[in-house]
Amino acid sequence: MRTIALLAFYVFATAAAAAQTSWMPIIPNRAVYGLAVNPQNPRTVFAGNMARTLFRTTDGGSTWEELSVQSSGGSSLMSCLLIHPVDTNVVFAAGIGFDGIDRSTDEGVTWQNVLRDPSGFRMEFVGESIITHPAEPDTMYALRNAPGIVYRSTDRGETWDSLSAVPTAVGTDRFRAITVAPDSTNIVLVAGRVAFMYRSTDGGRTFVRGPRLTGHPDSEVSLFRWSPTTPGTVYATVQYSLAQNVTNGGLMKSTDWGVTWTRIAHTDVSLYALEVFRGAIPTDPEVIFVGGNQPPLSPAQIMGDSLAFRSTDGGGTWQAINDVPWTENEVMETNTNVWAFRKIQHQGVDAIMLASEAGAFLSSPLASVRHATSEDNASPLRVRMAADGLITLLLEGGDGAATVDLLAVDGGLVGSFPVTLHQGIARVHPHGLASGVYIVALRHAAGTASTRILRY
Repeated sequence: MRTIALLAFYVFATAAAAAQTSWMPIIPNRAVYGLAVNPQNPRTVFAGNMARTLFRTTDGGSTWEELSVQSSGGSSLMSCLLIHPVDTNVVFAAGIGFDGIDRSTDEGVTWQNVLRDPSGFRMEFVGESIITHPAEPDTMYALRNAPGIVYRSTDRGETWDSLSAVPTAVGTDRFRAITVAPDSTNIVLVAGRVAFMYRSTDGGRTFVRGPRLTGHPDSEVSLFRWSPTTPGTVYATVQYSLAQNVTNGGLMKSTDWGVTWTRIAHTDVSLYALEVFRGAIPTDPEVIFVGGNQPPLSPAQIMGDSLAFRSTDGGGTWQAINDVPWTENEVMETNTNVWAFRKIQHQGVDAIMLASEAGAFLSSPLASVRHATSEDNASPLRVRMAADGLITLLLEGGDGAATVDLLAVDGGLVGSFPVTLHQGIARVHPHGLASGVYIVALRHAAGTASTRILRY
């Protein structure tokens, strides 16, 4: 293994700087197809590259090691990575061009193949098709791309047995999405190309095919994410599959554990990446990130690549977060497909990581919390907090009525407080604010929006 230096930086700057970009390269010029974050230590992240290569950071992305899954080489795309939630030394890797599932017990340094087709046929697990049972993490599931076979392990992925086959699948079907309902752990959903939803109520032993999510065969279910706040609610992204259909795609939602589905956003956009987080406080709606991804030979009218959106109100409204500094990767391609979002911890602060074929990028907390225009004259803002939670803001040259906004690092508004600046000083006491990391933005009549980080 070798260490690669962080070529990017993570800066908390004024709003004028935020007008230029929201995303900063953290693994520049190297394609990243999959991400896995250590659930016990979000400073440790694995990023899947091509040719059986992956990157690992243990310091929140400040430095990265380059590792290989067994021997590097070939044309594989490592889109499927998982860190076991209990024994985080155990890591799984698979993807496009892989043969089966590889497992590491030493945090990615050495690997063993633990599942391969006994007949010698290629066995691919793509997307996020290796998962743990939410209530029994030693039990794991894996969904083979083709044919659609569900495998199960009861020993943390050391050995695997076939559990079931997806019924009525035809030869052109490809499967890539599997999930177990966290609030009803006998319910398992699987899907993929042609967008049929297959649903099990007996822990994956049998499946019943439901309707297509989009009503059109030329689409592919990419990822599932369950709501962290509402039982039975699950989201799914839909991607164009064969580059012929231009009337389906978008973000789907089910409120009945995957029985019925409704498109709630981004109609006619080819989406792949999906992540859903809790809001800044328990009563807030969830925060949703989606990213576009489309086949390389898609017709021009298909939208998807280079698109990324975020909602802080559970999908009601959306903000484009497309200002990624796209660059060429190691094979001189400038593909702008978004493959994954993850929340990591960088320098003690939560941040969002984006994986793409142009590299991996880290969100500035200013990425989407801007209140001023690019012509605004940003001024330095200082923030102090007393032991009792009283926040003092100091803005050079500021006087008059102003508003203090507190936002979560993912951009969700926690609260707005009217204040009066007198000789550049204002004070606010946000009673009931939970401990955590927040963004402080100050708006006043002159239009300045300076932003700082506050550990409350």
